[in-house]
Order: sequence, then C-alpha cells, then structure tokens
Amino acid sequence: MSRRYALVIGISDYRAPLAPLSKTASDARAIATLLRENGSFQDVKLLVETVTRNDLNQAFQRFLLEQATANDALIYFTGHGITVVDEGVFLATSDGEVDVRGNQVVAQKYCFPLRKLNDLIRQANLSSLVVFRDCCHSGRFLEEDPVQQSLAAFRDSKDYFFITACRGFEDARARRSEAHSVFTGALLKALAPRHVGNDGQISGEFVLDYLRKELR
Repeated sequence: MSRRYALVIGISDYRAPLAPLSKTASDARAIATLLRENGSFQDVKLLVETVTRNDLNQAFQRFLLEQATANDALIYFTGHGITVVDEGVFLATSDGEVDVRGNQVVAQKYCFPLRKLNDLIRQANLSSLVVFRDCCHSGRFLEEDPVQQSLAAFRDSKDYFFITACRGFEDARARRSEAHSVFTGALLKALAPRHVGNDGQISGEFVLDYLRKELR
C-alpha cells in the first residue's frame, strides 16, 4: 500500500524589485498543519519564509526522486511566479535577482525554472501526484508544450492532479482583509475534514469542483 508524502513551500522573503509577500508563510503553515492533522501523511516537509534556489532544488529532488518514490506525493507552492522574456516561467526564490523593464521581466538569476520541475516529475516514479500552485502565472505550468508532453506520458501509468490559482497570463490574488490568499483560503475550505467521504478520502474531482464554485 502506498504511503503519502507532502512538500509544502511558502516563500515570503524576496530581493527588490520583487516585493515581500505577507501571506505566503502563513498560508503554507496552514496547509501543512491541515495535512499533518487530517491527511494521514507519513511526512509533511515545510519550507517557509527564506527559501533559496538551492533549497528548492534540493527539496524537489529529494522529494520526487527519493522520498516519494512508489508512493503518493503532494506539492503545495505559494510565492512569486514570474515569466521571463525568452526564458519561460520561474518560481522566484529568496536569493533570486530579476531585471524588470516596464511591465516585463527581461532577465533573472537564481530563480527556479518550471522546466526543471517538469523534468523531475518526468523522472519520478510516483504512485500519484497532486500539485497546488498559488502564484502569479501559475497556469503556464500546464500550458507549455514540454509539460503537456510529460503529463501525457505520466498519465499512461500514474494518477496526477494539478490545480493552479490562475491562468498563465493572470496574477494570483490576495485581499488585505482576509487571513489567507484567495486561492489558498478556498483550498483550506475544500480540504476541511467535514468533506471527507465514506471512503475516508477527499477526491480531486471534489476539490476542483469546490474551488470552481468558491472562486467564481
């Protein structure tokens, strides 16, 4: 029987011109607490506040290629997501440097490329994978051709479930008056223990349907 492992990441500390984020660390802690208390996970690894590119790289590699091998894996990420002209989409890191001209990011250093995460997922031998991404431009992860190709291969023998807070050209949202971001607040409600079915599970289909209604 497969075991469950989770990697939860909430980056709040950034170098200018990227602004620090006030809710990401508390959002990640809330998700980690919920999974630990109600999700029957063997281990929930939590990375919050200051997270470098090396931290992300090591965490993703260990989680996908070692710890979660032949088991059920869940990844939650919240922080800045950036699209760099002619380079693609990146997860911004605490040591990341970006060059912004006008409304575009034209160069970066030390940010984590989504194509790298895609490569690790393609290499991984998982029983199932669930990914929640609460950051700007997060939908680009599902829209790029290399990701589509790897997901097609993944689908042949595994179960996967990917939900992003917004589409590739959109920003993720947070309201000052709310304790959590718009997406994570809805996700916490969707994963509440009261929604557990007779089989002791909360299905991916239920979560997706709940988020669609909650965020409409």
